[in-house]
Amino acid sequence: MVELLTAYTFKDIVIFIVMLAIAMKGVFVFCEWAYEKGMNFFEKQTRVQREKERVDNIDKKLVEYDMILKELSEKMDILVNSDRDDIKSYIVEKHHFFCYDQKWIDDFSLDSIEKRYVHYKEENGNSYVSNLMAEIRALPKRAISE
Repeated sequence: MVELLTAYTFKDIVIFIVMLAIAMKGVFVFCEWAYEKGMNFFEKQTRVQREKERVDNIDKKLVEYDMILKELSEKMDILVNSDRDDIKSYIVEKHHFFCYDQKWIDDFSLDSIEKRYVHYKEENGNSYVSNLMAEIRALPKRAISE
């Protein structure tokens, strides 16, 4: 140690210590920078992976929702067909009653049948019921009390 003090001046030792401190600081700054870059890289990879998983989950949900919508659409078609058949049956029954049995119709019954017929047409009913409606409309009108 004495040789060190005799070989170098106090100024040289201070400069060496300052340079060593600056070098150590540089090493620490570099390590911190490298750590941040590494963490950012891995965090970015993790973020990309999470986003990919989120997109995959959305795709799966869309497929599920599409299947649910198709199923609901099929059920709605069944309901519409069922309703249309029910209205057709109702109109046929009323046609037979008013045209063959009673041979006249009152305004309230005609209005009720007309309303059902509008729904039947909205549900893409066929012309068979249109012909029945023409016959019902052609019936003589009477008040219910007669």
